[in-house]
Amino acid sequence: MQVVHGVRRGYRFVRGGLMMDEPDTALLVALAEYEFLRESSRTALEHGTSRFHFYMIVSSGAAAVATAVITAGHDLDDTATTILATLGVVVLILGASIFAKQTEYHTRLRRYSVAQNLVRTFLARRAPEVAPYLLLRTLDADGSPHMPHVPRTRLWIYDAASMTGVVGMINSLLTGGAVAALTWHSGGARWFVIASATTALALAVSGHVAYARVVVAAADRRIAEVIAERFPATAPQPSRGADTGMDRVTEVQQS
Repeated sequence: MQVVHGVRRGYRFVRGGLMMDEPDTALLVALAEYEFLRESSRTALEHGTSRFHFYMIVSSGAAAVATAVITAGHDLDDTATTILATLGVVVLILGASIFAKQTEYHTRLRRYSVAQNLVRTFLARRAPEVAPYLLLRTLDADGSPHMPHVPRTRLWIYDAASMTGVVGMINSLLTGGAVAALTWHSGGARWFVIASATTALALAVSGHVAYARVVVAAADRRIAEVIAERFPATAPQPSRGADTGMDRVTEVQQS
């Protein structure tokens, strides 16, 4: 019998009949896993983006109301002070929860990216002649499936420009403003108000950055432990100084 169309989905088309081949189960499972990871990455990214937009809408609305109350042309009475304090507390609590959720989404994206790179490693090993053309990371070519290391000199740019960083910065500014309002309302001197607000702002920024880096570093360690257990010859280490933002969209979309 002469083969006409080669192998398609586990079947070999031959002249005068149809012969079934053994399906490539390993390849089918790998492709299904890769597609699942790709969809999971897109879902996590969409959820993180929607939460960020919701937070920006709420914080912008609260800022508009606060501006209208302050510029109403009369002294701030107890009612206006209560309104401003309530808005500040609501936005701050919402911002803290959104920040924690954004950090969780970012760790998910890192896990999905590493998992995609491992599946890509399997596919590259199945077709070694194609491996040089795979620009994204693989375990064999790069020694680690983690994203490239971000230099510490530019790390703060990635942190501040990400959606997680923007939420953390707004939370920090709101914290500094709240401390300034409290010290001013209690009759503190101007220099004391400025010093208190600056200190609160610095502590809030440091707290947000520390929390995000601790969570990301813990996630990277868990990933490295799993990879070291399954691939003892390679044993890649988590990237040092990993960025804490969620906007590593390029690798997710390319995957």
